[in-house]
Amino acid sequence: MAQVVSDKPPRGEEACCAGFNEDIQEKRHKRRSKPQPWILLKFSVFLTFGIIGFATYVYIDRFCVPMLNREPEAMGNRVFGSESPFGIEDCMEEVALTFSRHITVAFLAVFGVLLVMMLWTYVKVRVAAPRFCASSHAL
Repeated sequence: MAQVVSDKPPRGEEACCAGFNEDIQEKRHKRRSKPQPWILLKFSVFLTFGIIGFATYVYIDRFCVPMLNREPEAMGNRVFGSESPFGIEDCMEEVALTFSRHITVAFLAVFGVLLVMMLWTYVKVRVAAPRFCASSHAL
């Protein structure tokens, strides 16, 4: 069969935007094929590690170290009920200090596990090549 060629201009939206859509697609292709600047690619990595590092510093140095040093104003070193009239302040304080050391070690252990899991996941995401989800895993 022979194609019928019409001399009439196309109607509607196609006539209005035919050249415009091609220009948009061409510019989009140029923008996507051009590599991004190095600083933009690495900035998110530095920012993420900076936030993780600052959060680790705050948690360990400002929260856990005072408990390990048994500073009186640290969270785990507060003795509740030490104003008792029965004179057991010293006993309660010693129990609280021993208990706070165990709590601090538990806090640090849990934080260490969570920190390693977070860093491992972040590195795996950054190193992995971008892919599409398989259809069996799609929601």
